[in-house]
Amino acid sequence: MSGCVGPAQLSDDVAIPSAPPSSVPTTPAVNVRYSSVYDLRDRAERAGVTCAGWDVVASPTRAIERAVCTDQLTFAIHTDASQVAESVENIAQVTNELLGQRSVVLVGPNWSVNCSDDVTACEQLHGILGGEVETREP
Repeated sequence: MSGCVGPAQLSDDVAIPSAPPSSVPTTPAVNVRYSSVYDLRDRAERAGVTCAGWDVVASPTRAIERAVCTDQLTFAIHTDASQVAESVENIAQVTNELLGQRSVVLVGPNWSVNCSDDVTACEQLHGILGGEVETREP
C-alpha cells in the first residue's frame, strides 16, 4: 500500500478511505450485531468502501449468509458466536495450512469479514464495522 494517495487501495475492486466521513461513527462497539451481509456492505459503503465484486454465495457453509465484496473481502452472517468461531477456525486452517499465509478475520458476535491476509484492511474495517481483528500466523 505504499505510495497511495487519498483512499487506501486494497485492489482494483475496493478502496477504504483513510478516515471515514463524519456521518459514520468512528468507533463502533465490539459487540455490534448485523442482520444481513447487505447491512455489513451498506455500512462499509457509507464509509467509502467499494464492493465492486459483490456476489452473494448460494447455500454457504458455516454461515446463514455469505457474500464476496472483492477478491480480498468476504462478508458473512452467522447463527451465533460458536458458528463465528467455527468459521474463523476453518479460515485459519485453509489459509495457514493449505496456502501458507496468515489469516486475518474481523469478527463480531454474529458476523465475520475474511480479509485474506490484509491486516490493514481489517483494521480499517474494524473502525467502520466494530468487532475485533483476529490474526493467525501459519
